[in-house]
Amino acid sequence: MREGVIPASFNSSCPFGLVRTLTDSFGDEVLTFYNIFAPATYFKMLYEKTGNRDKVLADLTMQNKDAVKHALNTIAEDLSILARRVITEGKADGIYLSVQNVQDSRITPELYKEVIAPSELIVLETANRHSENNILHICGYEGSRNDLNLYVHYNAKVINWAVNVEGISLAEGKKLFGGRAVIGGFDTASIIGLTIRAEDADKITDMESFAKYSGKLVPIAPQNAQWAIVEEYNRTHPDNQVNLVASEVFNISDAYTWVLERRYDAYFDIKLSFYNNVLAENAPYRDFADKLAYVPYRAIPTYPLFNKNDQALADAYDEAVEQLRKDGVISELSQKYFGEDIFKYIDK
Repeated sequence: MREGVIPASFNSSCPFGLVRTLTDSFGDEVLTFYNIFAPATYFKMLYEKTGNRDKVLADLTMQNKDAVKHALNTIAEDLSILARRVITEGKADGIYLSVQNVQDSRITPELYKEVIAPSELIVLETANRHSENNILHICGYEGSRNDLNLYVHYNAKVINWAVNVEGISLAEGKKLFGGRAVIGGFDTASIIGLTIRAEDADKITDMESFAKYSGKLVPIAPQNAQWAIVEEYNRTHPDNQVNLVASEVFNISDAYTWVLERRYDAYFDIKLSFYNNVLAENAPYRDFADKLAYVPYRAIPTYPLFNKNDQALADAYDEAVEQLRKDGVISELSQKYFGEDIFKYIDK
């Protein structure tokens, strides 16, 4: 997308015209933000059919990081044009810039800052020149996890991330991002548990039996949500603890291999991540599907938020949900959409 290629005047068939149609119809009633993926995400889309686009990006970065940085910055220049014009011509209030850690441990925080971050900042800084109201979305979609510390210096008005996936509350995140505005969203029903060797499935059936078996867990980064959960388990089970070891990297791409090689006996993982990485048709570790098994440990509950002045609505909501629970409707819906009753994993 080059300046000379983008039409000088927009119409209903170009992005700016579509945005302008929406903003004109909404008027001042709602704020409008245009979603733009980070340059690295567009880059990875080119390799969608490989089944592990993050690995491809990491491979290429290892081979020639300067070339990758140049490519990402070139994509960023095009996206900057898009950001500017959806704001100035489409009259959007700002952009919703979606970023994500490369899900490969070879891309260290230092390498991310050197190769990936500059392209993201090019887009964000361009948007900031035309609107002060831009949102940074740190994408934890489908179980992907992020080191939020990589983004504390990104100058966005509002920060958004997957609270349950990252294990960082809105209050903690607000402090991390220097008091800036933060927003949450709907979670994707996270279940956390143990990825183990299939041959051990009869011996490891829950966290307690794993701790008795060996407790040898793949190391976890202390800033990762999983660390706090295992730490809490150890606190409440002083005589039957899991071996909790700190990792220097946030994501460990070799974890599944390490379990099969018997370096460790389990990997603490989000169930959706296990499905996408191992069981899905085009999963990068599909060859491990018959060799690995998953043992759920706990579901992370989510809660609706109500204005404190709407107590009557909150009470009516609680009453309706409790009735659905008693009637078995919630359990039926969980079975339909998740294949099991995930509510049995939520601590009461």
